Amino acid sequence: KRKEQKMMKQYKWLKQLYVWAIVFCIAVSFMPIPVFAEPDDTQTETTEEPVIPEDAVYISTAEDLLKFAEDCIEDTWSQGKTFVLSADIDLTGVEFYGVPTFGGTFYGQGHTVSGIDMQKDNSVVGFFRYVQKNAIVDGLNLEGTISPKSNPTVGAVVGCNYGTIQNCNVKATVSGSEQIGGIAGWNKTTGVIDNCLLSVLLLLILLCNNMHY
Repeated sequence: KRKEQKMMKQYKWLKQLYVWAIVFCIAVSFMPIPVFAEPDDTQTETTEEPVIPEDAVYISTAEDLLKFAEDCIEDTWSQGKTFVLSADIDLTGVEFYGVPTFGGTFYGQGHTVSGIDMQKDNSVVGFFRYVQKNAIVDGLNLEGTISPKSNPTVGAVVGCNYGTIQNCNVKATVSGSEQIGGIAGWNKTTGVIDNCLLSVLLLLILLCNNMHY
């Protein structure tokens, strides 16, 4: 009986510690956090505006964005192409499940996609599920909630990143129980994240059967 009481005290102590750890993480998560790539002495800094090709595809409405996501189901469809977000888009009430895979260049131009509410389960979840090697996402602002019900890899801008994410701003709630991140849930060895700003609430959902003390 004494052994059981001792175990109960230990359990209560661990439970309190866990709760306070969550409170601390929530408080820290709301602080704006800049993210920069490691400096490279072989490169010179440039502030030149990107040159947008004449055949670039412009996205200005929720319908345009949904069509873009639908076309990106094929791995190679976006490769070598340039896409430009030319207006703010509000996705409130719109069923948007993310861009399956992206291999081109996406210029957000400082515009914001807001009202994001992604709860559909996938193994990898994000505004872009996969950003391929050599792909670029630049100047995209996101606001909303990315909270799938299961426990996949979750990131606000990208679930799994092999490419370059730069100059992006995220204000969102992101939750998951495996790999989660404000910009990328899983940033691969070829992935680069540079000059991004986060105001993100990250919720790590620990399942009882996966808890390790």
